[in-house]
Parts: sequence; C-alpha cells; structure tokens
Amino acid sequence: MKPHLTSTEFRRHVRPLFLSADQKSAGPYKQAYDIFSIISTQFAFSYVAAPFIILSFSGSIKVWARAYFIAHLGIMASMAFFNSPGKQWLVAKQQKRAGRARMMERSISNDSIHQEGGGLMGLPEDAAADLEEIREAFARNSNIVTAKGKGNKAN
Repeated sequence: MKPHLTSTEFRRHVRPLFLSADQKSAGPYKQAYDIFSIISTQFAFSYVAAPFIILSFSGSIKVWARAYFIAHLGIMASMAFFNSPGKQWLVAKQQKRAGRARMMERSISNDSIHQEGGGLMGLPEDAAADLEEIREAFARNSNIVTAKGKGNKAN
C-alpha cells in the first residue's frame, strides 16, 4: 500500500464504525471521530509543510526530530496495521454490524418509487419536453424584460 492511501483506508475501514449500523446517519461517537480527524489532518499538514518553511535539510530533520517523527511513525504504524490481519478484523466487524442492520431493515415497495404525477422517483415522464417548456418561458420573460428596458431608455 502507498503512504497516500492510508487516509483512504481509514475512511473505508475505520469511519464506518462511527456511523450507525445502517451507515446512513452518524453514530454516538461520530463527532469525536470528526474532531480527531480534523486535528490529525491539520497536524500532518503542518508537519509536512515545515521543511518548505525552513528550507534546509538539516533544519527540517531537526524539527521533525523535536516532534519525535510522530507523523512518520503514525503513517508507518497505519500502513503496518492495514497490511496485517487488523484490516480483516475491521472488515469482519463492519460486516457483522451491516448484517444486524439488514435484519432490522424493511423492504421498500415499488409503489414508493413510482409516485403520482411523475415518473420514477418523482422525476418527470418527459424531461426533454419539460426542459423545452422552461426554455420557452425563460425566453418569453427575457423578451418582456428587454422590452421594458428599451422603453425606459427612450424616456
């Protein structure tokens, strides 16, 4: 796995644990997850940007050493975790939660998808005709505005 994919791995495998079992709404600890991820992202950006401010190799190493190479270690630890059986453990935990959510989920009938006065899911039956009607109405209204504008200029 490449280092830049660690954030993707976290979003794919850790974030769902902070959502509700149906994965559609926030769980009780989702706000804490969001705050932690914002703080860690900002720290990582600052950590990575330091060499561009210092502009010397030895100075950059010194700054990173004073921060105990924490971002380097965090990335390596994350990569090791996601390339170990830990990733399979997270996947199994997600599948177990999703299985429980599916058992509680009720089926949706096709009647709720096809609504009165429209096509599928409330969309118009003939979208092209509706768009043409909107274009014509817009053209009529812009002609009215243009005519009023010309009349005002004559005064």
